[in-house]
Amino acid sequence: LIITLSTAPTLNLMSSDQIMNYSFDNFRIVNTYGAFGSIGKTRNEVILLGTNDKNVNINTEWHEYEFPCKPGRVDRIPCIITPYHYRCDWQIWFSSFQQPNHQSWLVHLMAQLLEGNTQAEQLLSYNPFNGTTAPSFIKADYYHYEFYDPLNKDHNKNPDKDYSKNWYSRTYRGSYIQPMNLNDVSDYIKTNFQRMVKK
Repeated sequence: LIITLSTAPTLNLMSSDQIMNYSFDNFRIVNTYGAFGSIGKTRNEVILLGTNDKNVNINTEWHEYEFPCKPGRVDRIPCIITPYHYRCDWQIWFSSFQQPNHQSWLVHLMAQLLEGNTQAEQLLSYNPFNGTTAPSFIKADYYHYEFYDPLNKDHNKNPDKDYSKNWYSRTYRGSYIQPMNLNDVSDYIKTNFQRMVKK
């Protein structure tokens, strides 16, 4: 019975006009489910970085935070998500589709990292400030990611560097959230999330 009823959902999966979240029989025994009807060809990511420098300038040394699964370092092997769902990684990826003034939760996460909040740090796979003081400033940058292609000359721009261990190539696209310290966070929230500030 299950095999017979599964015919329509299976054909639907192979169709270029997939129907999402649909039941194919009256008993609702078999159906389709999915968050996306198609997979995008580009991958943009928001990357969080912190620094212990007291002032931010062109010489500031920034250190990247790493999350359990989302792309970050270009030499880190892509993770296997199933059967777990890394909710924070997922949400940060979705941030790249929207303007930062729609991402109040991300600003609050950045504030928690500035405070050295241990619960927020548990969302990370790598904290560059672990065992030291919390960062003085934090920012979010916007990058475009592609799988590394050794035959693509644009992925091998520096002849003195070994790119063979890279899984990704990434291109800086600009600042997503400007550098801010704890004092700046309050002003940022008031400016960008007025509806959330209690009057």
